[in-house]
Amino acid sequence: MRAWLRYSLLLSCSVGCAGTDDDVAAAMESGLRTGHLALVAALVADESLIHAHETPDLELRHGPVACCPCKTRQGDPAGEFTLRLDYHDQGCTPDSGLLPTTLAGFAVTFCDPERVVTRLDGGELGARAEPMAGSLRGSVDNAATVDVGGTFDIGERRFRVDLALQNQGEIGIDGVVTVDGVRVALDGLTLPWDRIAAPCPTPVAGTITVADPEDDVVIDLADPGLGLVTVARGRRLSEDVSWCAFRSDLL
Repeated sequence: MRAWLRYSLLLSCSVGCAGTDDDVAAAMESGLRTGHLALVAALVADESLIHAHETPDLELRHGPVACCPCKTRQGDPAGEFTLRLDYHDQGCTPDSGLLPTTLAGFAVTFCDPERVVTRLDGGELGARAEPMAGSLRGSVDNAATVDVGGTFDIGERRFRVDLALQNQGEIGIDGVVTVDGVRVALDGLTLPWDRIAAPCPTPVAGTITVADPEDDVVIDLADPGLGLVTVARGRRLSEDVSWCAFRSDLL
C-alpha cells in the first residue's frame, strides 16, 4: 500500500513540493490510521452517553441476553439517578447500531437534569477485549443530540474528546479528538447508519484533519466517495485511496 500511495504522490505533486516521497507517504498513511482511531473514539463516546434517558430493561445480567446493553436504573428518573449499562460477560454488539464490534462488561452512567457522566472502567472493546477506562460527561437530548467531552483509554491508547454528535437520519460528527497527544479535527462528518458495519465505519461527507508538525494531513471523505478518499498534505495530493485499507485494529 505504501508503494502505491507513493506512486500517487509522484503524479500529484506540483513544482516546489517539500519532503521526500517516502516521508510524505508515511505522514499520509499515519494520518489515515490516526483518523480511523479518532472516528472509533467518537462512536464509543456516542455509545457511552446515548442511553442515558432510555427506559430500563426487564432482563438482568444473568438472564437471557436480549438487550445490549441491558439497563438497570436506581434513583429518580426525573431527578438524579444511576444507570448501569450491562454489555454482558461474553460481549454483544450494541443495539444502538453505533459500533460494528462488541462491547463487554459494563459502564455506569450518573444522570441529573443538567448533565450525564459515564464511567467506562468496567468495559472491553472488540474481539481483542481491549480494556477501557476513563470517564465522559456531557448532555443528551432524547438521544438525538449528544454533546460529550472527556478522556478515556482503550487498551494502550488514550483519547480526549470534545464533540457534538447528531443521531437522527444519519450520524453527524463535529469536534476534536486527541489521539495519543495528536489533535484530530472532525468537521462535518456524515456517517449513514448502514455504513458503520464491517469492514469499517465509512463517512460519506466531511473532512478529518490530523495535526502534523510540518503540514497537517487532511482527509476528504466525500472525494470521490464510495469508500475512496483523497489525502492532502501541504501541496501534495494523493490519488483515490481506500479508506478501509487503513482501518483501526480496535474494531
